[in-house]
Amino acid sequence: MKHKLLVTLLIAAMVITFAGTQISAEPDDTIVITPPEIVAPPEPVIGQTNVMYSTINGAFAIDAKLIQSFMAAGIDPNYSVSLAALYTKLSQDPTYTEDLKIGFLAQVLAEAPAGMYELPGTPGTLSYTHWHTSTINDSQRILAGTTITKPEDISMGLTIPSDALIGCGMMQWTATRRTVLLNYMTMIGMNEMPYISIYDAAIAEANYCWLEMQNPYYNRIIGWSQGKDVYGITKLVCRVYIGQSSESEQEYRCAFIPVIQDALTLYNSTLLQG
Repeated sequence: MKHKLLVTLLIAAMVITFAGTQISAEPDDTIVITPPEIVAPPEPVIGQTNVMYSTINGAFAIDAKLIQSFMAAGIDPNYSVSLAALYTKLSQDPTYTEDLKIGFLAQVLAEAPAGMYELPGTPGTLSYTHWHTSTINDSQRILAGTTITKPEDISMGLTIPSDALIGCGMMQWTATRRTVLLNYMTMIGMNEMPYISIYDAAIAEANYCWLEMQNPYYNRIIGWSQGKDVYGITKLVCRVYIGQSSESEQEYRCAFIPVIQDALTLYNSTLLQG
């Protein structure tokens, strides 16, 4: 029943509105947020394989060597976890070619790690991972420059950022797509978790990305990608899935292809070594 509801929500989100009202209120300087001490999630260990880093509903194992390979290529650890989760999820579906998977990974490097909100036009990201106690609504927290970290923030019953241009997650989903993502996280119980790690966020978002691709509007990418090289596919994913028609934006995402290929080449070599 939950799966049918999710598919219905995803199909309903096929027509996306990206416009939003900019937040103009001034931050409240009296706001003070004191998060409790957090235990960091486990680091990937070279030599481990098929590690269950998360216990969320729908979690899947990620090869620690894959995370390490992205990190060895010079990619930030949180991006590396995000890339590894998405690559692992898409690899479970034989309709995704290697070049198509790379095309999706390039979008992540151009957007944000999993578990992040991002202010439009503002460098840096705001995390929805970890946990803290606060009754301040999302918009006030964003304006105050604090983190979006209370698990209840992703509950469909509470306020999410009112600005539709504030992206969420590794693909920086906005507007209706962001709402469906947060509803999905609620459906799998993440709003009830006392602590959300980068692994939880990355795996949930990777699952959501794959589910969203079942929507016929986005699923066309798989057929249209046939006959294209990895650069053409990356531009296609940028245009259709991300919604960026700018040629310069597409070229920007293509610039990440070599480092992704280097990381995957390294990973495949580790598999051959055993």
